[in-house]
Amino acid sequence: MWAILALTGRPAGAGGPDPLDELDLTDDTVIDTVVKESQRVLPSVAGSLPRRVQHDVEIAGSPPVPAGALLVASTVVEHRNPDVYAEPGAYRPQRWLDGSAQPGPYQFFPFGVGARRCLGAAFADLQLRVTLAVLARAGRWPRLLTTRVDHRNKSGVNMAPAGRIMVEAGDGRARRAPLTGAVTRLWRS
Repeated sequence: MWAILALTGRPAGAGGPDPLDELDLTDDTVIDTVVKESQRVLPSVAGSLPRRVQHDVEIAGSPPVPAGALLVASTVVEHRNPDVYAEPGAYRPQRWLDGSAQPGPYQFFPFGVGARRCLGAAFADLQLRVTLAVLARAGRWPRLLTTRVDHRNKSGVNMAPAGRIMVEAGDGRARRAPLTGAVTRLWRS
């Protein structure tokens, strides 16, 4: 849903040309970039499950983290790191095509990291890519009817829309609707 929302809506007041106008969503490489950028800007999991530190540890020059403390890898924070992503709040799938986004394994982790990475990650990724490809190739790109979108933390882990997001089958690539609501705090143009 987040990918479809990002492709059919844009934060209210966003000016200038729409960076998505130049994308060919029937191209599998472009779909890959849209999936990655959607997962980066609007992550389904705000933070990886917490881990308890077994012994004092220093991470990348940080102050020592004491044994017993809980550490959480936050996608919301890390996916907006300006040292890794130029204009980190902007939804720009092109960053994955032009090579400006080359994150390391701990700088892009939409499904968690390490041994406890989501077991369904590959299936979810495939399902998203196939759904977007089918919509794009059918020429019936959805049109967004809901223009206020808030998000909520569901089950303590997943970020989900706080209410229904209504779309209807369109006739090709309609202009993106202006969005308001808490979700626009996660991304801006």
